[in-house]
Amino acid sequence: MKEKLTVLINLQKIETEKDAIQKALVVIPEKSDALDAEIAEFEKKLTDETAVLDEVKKKYRSHELEVRENLSKIAKSKERLNAIKTNKEYQAMLKEIEDIETKNAEIEDVMMGYLEQIETKEKYVAAVRKEGLQIRDRITKEKEKLRKEQLEGGKKLSKFESEIESLSKKADPGMLYKYRKVKDRVFGAVIVPVSNAVCGGCNMNIPMQLYNELYRFDSLRFCPFCYRMIYVEVEKD
Repeated sequence: MKEKLTVLINLQKIETEKDAIQKALVVIPEKSDALDAEIAEFEKKLTDETAVLDEVKKKYRSHELEVRENLSKIAKSKERLNAIKTNKEYQAMLKEIEDIETKNAEIEDVMMGYLEQIETKEKYVAAVRKEGLQIRDRITKEKEKLRKEQLEGGKKLSKFESEIESLSKKADPGMLYKYRKVKDRVFGAVIVPVSNAVCGGCNMNIPMQLYNELYRFDSLRFCPFCYRMIYVEVEKD
């Protein structure tokens, strides 16, 4: 009986390790998706900040074009001054030139503000791009690590499945059947040790008579509280 129980204990150990590997493999795609989401969120941030920078540059260029057009108007107006014959027309032309120059000065003030924004935003975008390179490098390494974990996990699963099949064949059919039935009903370990008459599964004190019977190793016994298979570990001399 003791040898038969040992087979089931070893089977349980392998199945526990297999379950742990399966749980680890299940979350790998989630971790990979989370990494993809992280880089996508960062790329959106970079795209948005670059778009803001481009918009400011576009406004600057638009104002720059307007200044050039105004300068061209001023130049043409000054050329026409020599052809004006009346003082009234002359003063009106001077006023027109003055208004355009005033407008240009206002536009240039706005452009100075845009230049400051462009300089600040260019530095920020450059910093974001640098950060992006670091993030992409980290994520690439993390995804490669996940890929290796998935590969190694698959190999371990195959190994465990082979060992489970082998131990299942060695196990006593009746005991294996009971082991499977208990496993369907309880969470965690199916076979647990009893120490000082305390069940290792539910931590309840089992009857002393049952505890003493465990030392006989003559039949399979169960905890009267959690219904797990129980055994007592005998210290070796």
